[in-house]
Amino acid sequence: MLFGGFCSIATGLTLDLPKGILVPVVVLVGILGGAIWGIVPGILKAKFNVHEVVSSIMMNWIAYWIVYYMVPQYFKGEFLETESKMLPEAATLKVQWLSDIFKGSYINLGIFLAIITVLIIWFILNKTVLGYELKAGGFNRFGAEYAGMPVNRNIVISMMIAGALSGLAGAIQYTGNANIMQIGVMPSQGFDGIAVALLGASNPIGVMFSSLFFGVLYVGKGFMNAAVKVPPELADTIMATIIYFAATSMVMDKVIKWFKKSKNKGKKDNSNERVVEK
Repeated sequence: MLFGGFCSIATGLTLDLPKGILVPVVVLVGILGGAIWGIVPGILKAKFNVHEVVSSIMMNWIAYWIVYYMVPQYFKGEFLETESKMLPEAATLKVQWLSDIFKGSYINLGIFLAIITVLIIWFILNKTVLGYELKAGGFNRFGAEYAGMPVNRNIVISMMIAGALSGLAGAIQYTGNANIMQIGVMPSQGFDGIAVALLGASNPIGVMFSSLFFGVLYVGKGFMNAAVKVPPELADTIMATIIYFAATSMVMDKVIKWFKKSKNKGKKDNSNERVVEK
């Protein structure tokens, strides 16, 4: 997300094009940057079985220090060295008509990009051979290999898709919600995505609704204390509680299945004993 956002910021500050051309280019560059960043942990996972969580967290810090060097060196702001120049209006996802509809809200064209992306990912996962192979490899890598699927290639592709989606999120964050990039700040939305995916049961449609719910809580907690004197930490407590219940529901589902299986096994054993007695 950070690297994709940086690629978008760099493109927006470098190119001088009309808004109708520059905005799609900025978004596509962000997506491409995220996809390229996802290749490395994908290859490490596929070829050397390096855990993707470990390798991607290490990649986070590489991106962090690249941005830390590149922004002051080439895109330094007019007043502070710790932030980039402001993007020109032609390079941002903000549009006046959308702000007017929502009465000055920060909403931008990124909401439409997110919805379109959800539909595309849903279609890929549920209606294409690639999606079937990705899910099969995720459920059982060795079973997918035995069925003749190119598991190593699909691992790299899945990490590229994940990186591309994160790059899109970075492009929306830094060219829609903001118009500058600050150094020394790691975006927390990537980690929030774990909770969003968990609540959405890793389903694209479910993720869309859970992300909107989390977004409402995040935005609302900033105004709770000022408007109705409610501590903003209450929203964090609600989100944490939801995550715990979502995670516990998976565990409880397995416990219930195990209990039913044990109960059925006990009934079967009792019936066999009665047949033997007869």
